[in-house]
Amino acid sequence: MKKNNKYIAVIGALLVAFILGFGIKACMGGNIAVVNLNRVLAQYPKIATMREENTARLTALSAWAESADKEINAEKNKTKKDELIRKYQEEARVREAAIAQQYNQALQEIDGELTALINSVARKSGCKIVLLHTAVISGGKDITDAVIAKIKE
Repeated sequence: MKKNNKYIAVIGALLVAFILGFGIKACMGGNIAVVNLNRVLAQYPKIATMREENTARLTALSAWAESADKEINAEKNKTKKDELIRKYQEEARVREAAIAQQYNQALQEIDGELTALINSVARKSGCKIVLLHTAVISGGKDITDAVIAKIKE
């Protein structure tokens, strides 16, 4: 058991040394970029489009729910009313899931596009590592303006 702990300690020490060595090498080479993602997102037109589309879907869902509610409240027969409630609850779950899926798919597409764009700008700037500006106290090459300029091309 003590032998295994020694191996784990040695492996852990080597891993820490490797990570620190990589970090020091990256810092000495000056190849760390920082980006203000909030500013980038504010300038990315697909974000506004995605939000508008999602708002329209949610508005349509709300109108549908109001219509369903009116139909349920108009039904006087308790058995039929209970059937309508179950029917509309299930349909609401399906509609909500479809809206969530569309929203998540749009987010994934935007994430992929922005990641590729940011990486491209970073590589052209000679940077191998990109960090969010909020994670950096000082240093790094700010590529935010270059990313925004690339978006506007």
